Amino acid sequence: MKRPLIYHSQIAVKETKRIHSQVDIFTLDDSAISTSLQNVSRDRITITCDQFSLHQLLPNHAQISPKQPVSLKVNFTIYEKIDMSCHVISVRRLSKDTFQLDMMFNELDEHSEHLIDKYMNYSLKKQNENIGYREVA
Repeated sequence: MKRPLIYHSQIAVKETKRIHSQVDIFTLDDSAISTSLQNVSRDRITITCDQFSLHQLLPNHAQISPKQPVSLKVNFTIYEKIDMSCHVISVRRLSKDTFQLDMMFNELDEHSEHLIDKYMNYSLKKQNENIGYREVA
């Protein structure tokens, strides 16, 4: 049995080479916007984009919250290409022209879930090995 989602670790994408940092998000009119993947966990992804991309993805949305999510189609690559639907649950401004979006998986098929689990297990194992190695040295 899997642990509740609150216990899912987020893995920074820059630390690994098994995942591509490009994410394609499709707007309501099915045009693709390329953004940058920052973190992955078993239940969500975190991306960054510029202000222009944000306005294309979320036109006329003053507030985004977990109780009022916006659903968007997303595809990214972990070992293989994964297509899914995600809910945008929060938007944060990081700088003048950089925004961070937290997106929770809405529809995740069994194969995609297996790929994400495999990636998470590999990444957490590598992190634990690196921590153990530093303590011994």
